[in-house]
Amino acid sequence: MKRHRGAVIGGFGPVVTRGLLVFCTSFALLAGIGSTSLPSGQLLGSRTSYVKVTRGSEPGQIVVNMGGGGETVKGGKSNSSSSRSVSLGSPGGAWTGGAVQSTPVNPCVLDTAAQKDPFGSDLLGLAAAEVVSRYLSNVVGICKSGRGRKANLPTPSEVADSEWSTQLIKQLPIPLPTIPPGYGVVGITSYLLTGDVTHCSLSSSTPLGELTISAKSSFEVSFDGGDQYSGPFETSGAPWPIGGIDHMWLNPGTHSVVVLQNWTGNWFLDGQSGELPTLQTRGDIANYLVLGLVALRTS
Repeated sequence: MKRHRGAVIGGFGPVVTRGLLVFCTSFALLAGIGSTSLPSGQLLGSRTSYVKVTRGSEPGQIVVNMGGGGETVKGGKSNSSSSRSVSLGSPGGAWTGGAVQSTPVNPCVLDTAAQKDPFGSDLLGLAAAEVVSRYLSNVVGICKSGRGRKANLPTPSEVADSEWSTQLIKQLPIPLPTIPPGYGVVGITSYLLTGDVTHCSLSSSTPLGELTISAKSSFEVSFDGGDQYSGPFETSGAPWPIGGIDHMWLNPGTHSVVVLQNWTGNWFLDGQSGELPTLQTRGDIANYLVLGLVALRTS
């Protein structure tokens, strides 16, 4: 394998058509990741007119050779007549000039844009920055010892779960509960308002692209300081007479009210999607005063 003439990638290959370079994904590896379409002249430079994809000499490698038409590149001459467009599609493999080529096992990136052509420029130019840095290095992984062993890099699901539990949890609404008119009365129903929304949309920039999350929530409420909870409630609550989250105290004094908001949702990242684990936010009412009724005789 002439490593100086190409970059080794795994999981998908570029396709040149109508002046565009389209990077098609392998559903066997990165289901639904999408494609990138950019002008070939912008990506590959004026000396590159086509893309040739072949199998690498090591397990789990695919070689992408970006030639310069009839011009000489380091290591030999590439002619457009020898170019082939390849799209790694369904799990069955890739189609190369009408022949089926098996999808490699444990694909990885072997070479990067560090190579130089005879003119001193990066052989892959901006294409390498787009392909290697964006899709390959962050998604597929860098080969270790040139043997096609995939680096231990996070999947879209792992990135989404991590962002959700460590960063986006800070953006989730927090309950700010109130019980109008600010005190309760023994034997009379009180109505709680969580002071919060039940749905929200979040986003975050990640190494795999823009992560978007559609989240929804329900509430659990304790009117005795956290010993017992009622719910789940799908509403944020409302004052009388609508209500939705209500309680009647039997004893006067000060009481602690705890509102737990349980968030779930779906993530969307790099063409993939999935469900998120439950996260919880909390709001409290401390020392809520409940008054007792005293019967008075006027005669």
